Amino acid sequence: MSPIVKYLFNLVLEAIMSLSLKDTEAGIKLNGALVNNLRFADNIGVLARSGPELQDITSKIDETSRKFDLMIKAEKTKTMVIEKRKETPLRHTSKEKISSRSNSFST
Repeated sequence: MSPIVKYLFNLVLEAIMSLSLKDTEAGIKLNGALVNNLRFADNIGVLARSGPELQDITSKIDETSRKFDLMIKAEKTKTMVIEKRKETPLRHTSKEKISSRSNSFST
């Protein structure tokens, strides 16, 4: 992939994320700042306090991505719940299909 393509992709991804999340209060607070996504290259980690909040963020990103002719690949999407209490069932969907759930984190 040429450097210009990578640069353009990053610009479009930034636009998608900015448009999707500009008016949301969804996410977690870290030192008083709202954090609802972490990004590295073309990977995005979405942070939420609950399943419905995660679905809301995911749906907004999915809708905005489609306006740019990009789609979330549901088969590559994983969900992980980190909580102090017992495991909570969680499923989120895009227009394509339901994502799978990961029980562990790997780099």
